[in-house]
Amino acid sequence: MSSSSEEIVRELGSQGVVACRNISVRSQAGERRNTSTFILTFHTTTVPKHIHVADFLRVHVAVCIPNPLRCFICQKFGHAQNNCKCQKVCACCSTAGHDSKDCSNELKCANCDGDHAAFSKECPSWLREKKLQQVKAKSGLSFVEARKIVQSQAASRSRQSFAATASTRVQPAITQTSCVGTQTDLTWPDSQRASSSQYF
Repeated sequence: MSSSSEEIVRELGSQGVVACRNISVRSQAGERRNTSTFILTFHTTTVPKHIHVADFLRVHVAVCIPNPLRCFICQKFGHAQNNCKCQKVCACCSTAGHDSKDCSNELKCANCDGDHAAFSKECPSWLREKKLQQVKAKSGLSFVEARKIVQSQAASRSRQSFAATASTRVQPAITQTSCVGTQTDLTWPDSQRASSSQYF
């Protein structure tokens, strides 16, 4: 798509679009290039299921769920480094006053004390913050309201898990392996480029 973000906002303004950002990716050569994916901001109470482009093309709209915001100074979630007043903490070993670029210490998360780095996407704290982002985006709630819902769901699961554990006999361990594939690329090779109309 050759239209600029300003042109897209102007053309789709009647459908509630107030901002547009084109997703870009870094090539193997280190240069950034635009993809066929756009993030639209709507000034509406609910996100529409589709938008009309040029009066003849109906494009599906999916809710964008951003990754949790993590401070690169203290490694805590919910604020950026520009607003941080805390001491610098290593993202790899959680040692104060230490930079992760030179870290060779054993991994320790600054958020949950687990044996992984603070930026791990398997961290329980990261997963909880991602769930919060999902609830906020899909329900149109504030961070405070979304956090209450996520905490309530976690407490409910914890009570159910304890009740189930207390009421069942110990069973032999059964190992089950499952595989879930997820498309995470934001662009495709030219030979397999998907239609831009599917990825708004």
